[in-house]
Amino acid sequence: MSVLLRALATFLGSAFLLFAGFTGWYVWNFQDSSAQPLYRLRPLVSEISRAVVNENRAQLDKMLAGLPFQTVVTDADGEIMGSNLPAVSAQARREQARKALQDQTLNSQLQTPDGLARIYYQQSGFWNPVLWFPLIFSLLLGLCLSFWDYLKGTQSEEPVGEIRILTRQALAETDPDQEAWEDEKHRLQAKINGLQKQLETTEQLLEQARLNLHQVREHPVASAAPEALKTLEKELEQARQQLKRQGESHQLHEQLEKHWHEKQEQWQKEQQALRQNLREQELAQARLQKQNTRLEDELAQAQLSEREKTRQLEQNHARLLELEDINRQLYEAYQEIEKLRKSELDLMRREDLWHKEKQKLLGVLGEREQQLDETRNRLSQSRVKLRELSVAYKRQLELGLNMPDDLIEARNLLEHLIADKDVVEQENAQLQVELGDKHSEINRLRKELETRATHLQESERRLEEREKELKKLRLELELVGDTLSDKLMDLDRLSRTHSEDTLALEELIQERDQLKTRLLDLETRIEALNEEKALLLFEKDTLAEKLEGIDIQDYELQIEQLKQSLQVMGSQQQRKQQAIQTLKEKLQQGGDLYEKLKRHVEGKEREIARLHEDLERKESIIHLLDQKLDKAGLRDSVNS
Repeated sequence: MSVLLRALATFLGSAFLLFAGFTGWYVWNFQDSSAQPLYRLRPLVSEISRAVVNENRAQLDKMLAGLPFQTVVTDADGEIMGSNLPAVSAQARREQARKALQDQTLNSQLQTPDGLARIYYQQSGFWNPVLWFPLIFSLLLGLCLSFWDYLKGTQSEEPVGEIRILTRQALAETDPDQEAWEDEKHRLQAKINGLQKQLETTEQLLEQARLNLHQVREHPVASAAPEALKTLEKELEQARQQLKRQGESHQLHEQLEKHWHEKQEQWQKEQQALRQNLREQELAQARLQKQNTRLEDELAQAQLSEREKTRQLEQNHARLLELEDINRQLYEAYQEIEKLRKSELDLMRREDLWHKEKQKLLGVLGEREQQLDETRNRLSQSRVKLRELSVAYKRQLELGLNMPDDLIEARNLLEHLIADKDVVEQENAQLQVELGDKHSEINRLRKELETRATHLQESERRLEEREKELKKLRLELELVGDTLSDKLMDLDRLSRTHSEDTLALEELIQERDQLKTRLLDLETRIEALNEEKALLLFEKDTLAEKLEGIDIQDYELQIEQLKQSLQVMGSQQQRKQQAIQTLKEKLQQGGDLYEKLKRHVEGKEREIARLHEDLERKESIIHLLDQKLDKAGLRDSVNS
């Protein structure tokens, strides 16, 4: 009965421990019920959000059909865009998805980063069909161990039973008076112990008597000497009698002891025969024990190898988690690059708009410059006419002629010139305001371009850092591949002796394939990042060229306009040329344009003030001429 109970306990204990160990190892390393759907859905989030924005339901159904768990995708308003629920038609699938959302059978939710789509999915349960294999295998192994333990127990019980039977037979074949001899032996042993105690007490009394006698001899006392001697002699006589009795009992004890020794020798011979049989049985049992220990050592070695493999698998799993973290960081970097690209596109659009507005402003400025040139030409013509009139008037004054019509015409010309001068001043003020706006816009665009260049430099630095990290990851992945190949070779060698290691070998092969696929994905991402880097560099060069082209064209037009204005103003030509040269130098150095334009405007204001002074002087001259003419008219009237 004890053998059966032990076999049952072995069966249940080994099956439970093996199944619990394998289940814990599988759940710890592979089964992550909360992360598996997320691991499948994260790479599809951007595509799902794009398909929801474009309302591409067919593409959504194709993407969701490859997922092994139930999934429903809705937009931000809750409208069902796609699902992978089993149904005949798309309308029936939508109805099932709506019903599933109402019943809340899909117990998990994931929202896209842009918030345009929501993904509902069902988490996997605790039980995994993969665990059926370790359950059946642990039950079979427990059954084998219990059967082996039962056989071992029965085999060990047979020699023990034989030993017990032989001992009983040997006891039955011995002298029937063995019990009587045993009783007599115990009785004699008790007598011997009592005699030994009496002998010890007599020896103590003799020793004490001797001490007393010695004291009496050394310290004799006259009165007490004869009585002490008498008592001592009596004690000596009693001790001698006790010694005689003890000697007789001792002789009897020796005779009994001899007889008992003879019986004991006979009994020892019989016991030696039994011991010989017992030794043979013990040798057989020792051989069985050695075999058992050898099997236990082999089992312990197998357990150690399994622990080593589990430790290696845990290390590989930790490495995979690190690679997943790196992959997540790469995904975040890719999102940052996408944001930078969007910002670059926005800047390009703004730059195009600014370029169009600049072209419009340049057209308006060209028209205004043409008008200004026309007014300046008219002013120069009026000045020439005024000079001619003044010269003619002087000649007429010298000749004493009276020409009122010509004076009226000269006055009209002067009024017309004054009106043209006012118009020219207004247009010049408007042009100065527009030039200030244009220069402020140019400075603003220059600052934007500088910020854009800094953003480009930061993106290049980030790309270089990402490239370095990817190189490190590639080296680490190569090392991991080499180590995995070595581990696979070791697993191949161990699989010849242990069939259980084939599962771990297949899992390692799958992990290696996954790592290879991830390595290929990382290489493709590296290539994509390199292409994006090349595009960013090209865009940077184009922006720099546009910046150079915009600055040169704009400022060349300004220089040409200033040259034309300087050519018209002959008296101020050298100073204006120096101002243009200083403007060129400042434009090349990127200096403060506002101050120089302000100086230029102040120079023009001084010129306009000079023109005002000239006009006032001319008006005063004309007024004097009018006075003189009035006086001359009066004289003519007097003469007439």
